[in-house]
Amino acid sequence: MEKRGIIPIIASVILIVIVIGIGAFVFSWSKGAIISLNPTLDCKGVQFRAEIFLQGEEYRLEVVNVGSVRLEGFVVKSISEGEIKIVEEVDFVVEPGRTGGVDLIEGYLSGEFVVVPKIAVETGEGNVILGICEDYYKFGVEN
Repeated sequence: MEKRGIIPIIASVILIVIVIGIGAFVFSWSKGAIISLNPTLDCKGVQFRAEIFLQGEEYRLEVVNVGSVRLEGFVVKSISEGEIKIVEEVDFVVEPGRTGGVDLIEGYLSGEFVVVPKIAVETGEGNVILGICEDYYKFGVEN
């Protein structure tokens, strides 16, 4: 009779070990999948100078890439009354050591702006996405 009482306990222990093993596998797989969807940005090689100025009737963004990373585009943010908001996103490539520019769609008033670079980042699956670096370059715009 004692052997019959032990068999269900052994089966329960084996079942618990299998469930814990499957849970650990799913956890480690999902952690890798989440990291590959949101890769970390390395903006250490990003260095540039930017200027927004009025050219004729339109504002223009000019960028000089003095860093070692290819810049894939920029986010222009305005700073007013302690609030930072995105004004425009522009996609144009500026290779290291080169200068590039683009006409801006939005009309800009005088004030302070932040130009934030976008760089290419490879995900864990080998796909390339654009990542936005932290607020980087702050300057004033004069009319």
